Amino acid sequence: MLLLSLAIASGAYACSPAGVQAIHTTPQTACAGKPLTVEWRLRGAAILSASPPPPGWSDQSVEGSGEMTTVIHSETQFTLQAASASPPHHEKTAYVPIVTETNERTVPATCGVDGKLRATVTMADLPDDVRVRQIRDPVAVRPGRSEATEICVNHLGRAHCLKPGEPAPFPELARGDWELSLPQTFGPDCAGAPSQLGLHIDFECPQGG
Repeated sequence: MLLLSLAIASGAYACSPAGVQAIHTTPQTACAGKPLTVEWRLRGAAILSASPPPPGWSDQSVEGSGEMTTVIHSETQFTLQAASASPPHHEKTAYVPIVTETNERTVPATCGVDGKLRATVTMADLPDDVRVRQIRDPVAVRPGRSEATEICVNHLGRAHCLKPGEPAPFPELARGDWELSLPQTFGPDCAGAPSQLGLHIDFECPQGG
């Protein structure tokens, strides 16, 4: 039974397509001038390139599974290309945007059984050490228009009801789920309530190396 299992596993590997299996970065969104790890998985050899190339970068041939660390200063696309492989394993890319100082997030809202309107903003692609400087400009979106309105924000145990025109410090890490809600209660089905909630979040990347 053991020999049969090994034979099946060996055969499955031998039949797996040659070429690029995956490429990704950690983090997926980077702070300018901060380290970024590029990871890949392939069968055979491929050329790893970057556009625009980071300082000191040289395109290189890589094999198997591996990773490397680099530093980018602007949005960058990493490409892993296996010239001898057939699509879709010929080429895969990983696009890395740069963390911007201001991020506007507007997301669909849902009605709770208590008649409260809530929405969740998920920030899973940011570096772990990006912090929030302030939150501002809360909005509720209805068909054809958006309106400034008070929105209550809860993130990492810190809660604040944000009023239009009154930016609020929010010294917490940015990554994770942000729970938004309107302070008022609607009916059981939230008839007439906005369809989306949103706000601006001002980020700051860590200083130094």
